[in-house]
Parts: sequence; structure tokens; C-alpha cells
Amino acid sequence: MPRAGSIDRNEMRDLMRKFSPEATIDEIEAVCDALDSDGGGDISFEEFFDFTQKLTFHMASVGDTRELAKDMFELIDADSSGEITVHEMHAVVSDLLGLDLSVEDVFNVVQDIDEDGNGELDLEEFEVLLERFGIFEDLMHVST
Repeated sequence: MPRAGSIDRNEMRDLMRKFSPEATIDEIEAVCDALDSDGGGDISFEEFFDFTQKLTFHMASVGDTRELAKDMFELIDADSSGEITVHEMHAVVSDLLGLDLSVEDVFNVVQDIDEDGNGELDLEEFEVLLERFGIFEDLMHVST
């Protein structure tokens, strides 16, 4: 049973298969090992946060935020349609990030950024989202 505020390896495996169905078992286990830094068998928010901070520093050292945005976009675009739907975004926000936002909340954010009005985000609109929430700025700040 995972600790409160954490997920166990089986939950993480299921989540990873959802976002990367082509990932091998070895790749999934490697990610779980990297996230479960204390070897406790589950991944706490602190472990996940520490990992994302390290990943942020690494990606900042690479320096190509456009490539990072593209990689993030492809991860979230679960059906590889070239558009991120409200439901794909909600899945990431709630399942992966653990934020308590309703589908309506996510819809409102998407609607605000969705320039072509199709109810989904293309890569350029997704980059606007990242800029608006300061993701690119944070990465550029870390790399300097």
C-alpha cells in the first residue's frame, strides 16, 4: 500500500503505458527506479518533485526549449493526433501532476489559449501555454 501522497510502482507502470505504449518493460522499470530514489517501492510527491527538478536542470543545460516543448507536446498528445485535447491535458494535470482541477478548469485554460477555436492545442498554442505559465522562463533562468 503506497504512503499517503504517493503512488506505487504498479500505478506508475500503468500511467507510463498510458502515455508511452511503446515503452519496454526495462525502460519503464528504469524510470520507476529513477523516481523511487529511496527504494521504498512507491514514489512520493517529494521524490517526483526532486526528479522533475533534476530533469529541469538537465533540460536547461541542453538549452533548446523549443525541442523540449515538442517533446512535452508529444508526451501529452496520447493519440498522436497533432493536437492536445482537453481530456489529454486533464489526464496529465490530474493523473501525472496530481493537481485537483476539473475538466472544466482545464477547458477554460485551453479555450483561453486556443487561437483557432477548435477546442484543442496545437504545438504553437502549447508553446504559448508554456510561456504563459512561465515554463520557458524558468528553464532559461535555470540555464544561466
